[in-house]
Amino acid sequence: MSGSAPPRRRPPSWRLGWMLPAGIALLAGLDAALLLIGLPAPVSTDRLPVVHGMLLVLGFVGTLIALERATALARWYGFLAPALLGLGAIALIADPVPLSVGKILLVAGTAAFTLLYLPLWRRQYDEAVLTELLAAGLACGGAIRWAGGADFAEVLPWLIGFVVLTIAAERVELARITLGAGAGVRVLVHAAGVVAALLVGVVFPEAGAILLGAALGALLLWLIPHDIARRTLRTRGATRFMAAAILCGYGWLAIASAVLLLGGTPQGGAYDAVAHAVFLGFTISMIMAHATTILPAVLRIDLPYRSAFWVPLGLLQLSLAVRLGLGDALGWGPAWQLGGVLGVLALLAFLATALGSALLGPTRAPTRPTPRTAPLAHAARTPQAAPSPLPAAPVAEAAPGALSAPAPPAVPTAVGASRFGGRRAGAAVGALLLATLAILTIGTVDPLIWGGAPQAPEIATGPAATEEPAPVQTVAVTAADLRFTPDRIEVPAGTHLIIELTNTDAAMTHDLVVENGTRTARLAPGQSETLDVGVVTGDLDAWCGIAGHRQQGMVLSIVTTGGDPDEPPAVAGAEGDPAEHAHGAGGQGPVEKPAIDLAADPGAGFTPYDAELPPLPPSNGPVTRKVTLEVAEQEAEVAPGITQQLWIFGGTAPGPVLHGRVGDVFEVTLVNDGTIGHSIDFHAGELAPDGPMRTIAPGESLTYTFTAERAGIWMYHCGTAPVSAHVAAGMYGAVIIEPEDLPAVDRSYVLIQGEYYLGAQGQELDGDALAAGEPDLVVLNGYAAQYVHAPLQAVAGERVRFWVLDAGPERPLSFHVIGTQFDTVWSEGRYLVETASGDGSQALGLLPAQGGFVELIPPEPGHYPFMSHVLRDAERGAHGILEVRAS
Repeated sequence: MSGSAPPRRRPPSWRLGWMLPAGIALLAGLDAALLLIGLPAPVSTDRLPVVHGMLLVLGFVGTLIALERATALARWYGFLAPALLGLGAIALIADPVPLSVGKILLVAGTAAFTLLYLPLWRRQYDEAVLTELLAAGLACGGAIRWAGGADFAEVLPWLIGFVVLTIAAERVELARITLGAGAGVRVLVHAAGVVAALLVGVVFPEAGAILLGAALGALLLWLIPHDIARRTLRTRGATRFMAAAILCGYGWLAIASAVLLLGGTPQGGAYDAVAHAVFLGFTISMIMAHATTILPAVLRIDLPYRSAFWVPLGLLQLSLAVRLGLGDALGWGPAWQLGGVLGVLALLAFLATALGSALLGPTRAPTRPTPRTAPLAHAARTPQAAPSPLPAAPVAEAAPGALSAPAPPAVPTAVGASRFGGRRAGAAVGALLLATLAILTIGTVDPLIWGGAPQAPEIATGPAATEEPAPVQTVAVTAADLRFTPDRIEVPAGTHLIIELTNTDAAMTHDLVVENGTRTARLAPGQSETLDVGVVTGDLDAWCGIAGHRQQGMVLSIVTTGGDPDEPPAVAGAEGDPAEHAHGAGGQGPVEKPAIDLAADPGAGFTPYDAELPPLPPSNGPVTRKVTLEVAEQEAEVAPGITQQLWIFGGTAPGPVLHGRVGDVFEVTLVNDGTIGHSIDFHAGELAPDGPMRTIAPGESLTYTFTAERAGIWMYHCGTAPVSAHVAAGMYGAVIIEPEDLPAVDRSYVLIQGEYYLGAQGQELDGDALAAGEPDLVVLNGYAAQYVHAPLQAVAGERVRFWVLDAGPERPLSFHVIGTQFDTVWSEGRYLVETASGDGSQALGLLPAQGGFVELIPPEPGHYPFMSHVLRDAERGAHGILEVRAS
């Protein structure tokens, strides 16, 4: 990468205020640490030693994790968790405040923290997120036990489960690339093993401690072999520092696991060793490893890596070696105290180093990537990157430990599509969590129950690593406003490229697809992911794979320098033609479209869209009509034998017809149950679009209220960019507001013309075809020629009214019924032909978003085809039959 001037400093985020209670909890916990080892401390109270463990684990680490998760959620209610945890820590410190107040606040904070994961899980049904939820539930369980009178030794296993499972789950969530298919399921299974051990320990503490040691050991045996920190230790700068910190963390967790497995319930020195190996050795090492990426993302401050960070990391490892090796193992009191003092100094040195680095500001980026090994480089992560989900487990997992070599072959997989099943996994975890917390609550009320002392999406990987490690270049990329930043990456030929993608958009979902077949999962706002592109030997194109985004300019160019200009656009180890991986929505090369046969029979279960418009019941004045429209993304048949992934309102494409009179009030609740951002725009209302027409993220809802002031058949549609893609995917419908004194008719039908730009069978639309304005199907009411297979009905001599709307997004409509003439034509608010005039019309011409109605009287029984007289569109599906019976 070319050198550049240091970036301009950014003002700190308001979230810095949430860090203040966490910082106070940390300092108070360090003060208490000195008191506990029998040394003088700046503040000496009887309460501090009692609350030491909770201050550091929930007051500091818990607040930090909850703040990061709330930042990722980007909703105000998410910040209740870090606020309550921070307040709980302050209440524990403040002597005038009853201790019970602090305990209750910690229970409330951990409960809010657990609930915070629910909307995150709804964004992306993912077993790793469920594991984080379960881990937060363990923190809540520990807080409940402590509030119920248990001492910290009894709560220790629950807090161990909290920090370890959170870190493991976040690592899986951000670094499935080398963990293989089903990584989310694996970590959830390991989490279930930890929870099982904790529940056993409720009644049988000795057996529970042994099982917990075994469960932690099994988790480590799965994680460590896949972590490239073993190789990145040979790099330089931040990459090497992070590798060392992560490996040290694993080492201390392994020691804690062994002590539990071999010794059962820890007592005396064993207890001290387990507690400090997990909460200092493992957790703080991970925080040090990722501080230069976490704090910039969460607090919006510049915290560049400097070699001075080795000092606190080294002090921390030395303190633990002295404390555990000489103090706890050998029983040497002075060493135990010395280790405690060194630990306090290590954390203070870390705070001082971080503060100094922040004040000094950004450093100039290196001009070339570190050439010594082929792992993920973490140093190239920029301070502007959006938050990753955890202090201890990595941001976007460019950190060592995120990937392993060799990586498995690329296997693109839908988010949340693992064999365990997102919703079923959620139900199972919910039941387990409820059962666990119920047991804890009952045990808190009746302490006798305890019997004494002491919880895919799979991501496609890049090609396997070559035998000779290639130099690594890691680039942080943000996605927002239908653009990637940067949108061009230059890499020397033969470089192992890692892209850390962060979605910084407010409400829209994005992903990244590379033409060699690698791709990320779909990322909700605030989420990050690491993509191993592989060893790049030629230029590559990349783009957002959400339908329509690529055509709107959301592309990324990967340009090689210094290589063979004739080298094909591939990566080392890739199999087959890279272009073959890129077909589909927004893909590279031609889409393999399904064959169209409109004369074939519809598939089993075919049900035509109900075109009949029932008459409005009488009313004495304006009526308030309340409607809920749920957004869904589902596969549906759009022509005989052809299915597509549609985005729909209210379960159908087009969406339900809303029907009323001038003066009626429509109160519409939009619920986004999809996986990307959506919105709604009602042409029938007049109001500023800023609020009611805004894009909402998955899991969110809004209410759109408007008064129908004018008659017409008005279009409604999704207004999220690119609007053409959302409309072409089925997100449109009609609002019919009847003109005053509209005469009654015998039958009334609604026909809405739409278009399909077919992707591969069962997939999303073809964005390239949409950009070219070449639909494969033009349809009435969402299905090609459906009223040939299920004709509309009428009786000879009856007056029939057709309400007609052209929803577009591209094609005009000339509505015509063969064999009849229209004696009434109403278009865009006015009559063109009135019944009493004696005049007639042969067609109603409409452009996209225009509508009207026509009336006719079939003279005799028969089959009257109706169609768009834009004949090419009629042949592509915009036709049907009005079947007229004898009276």
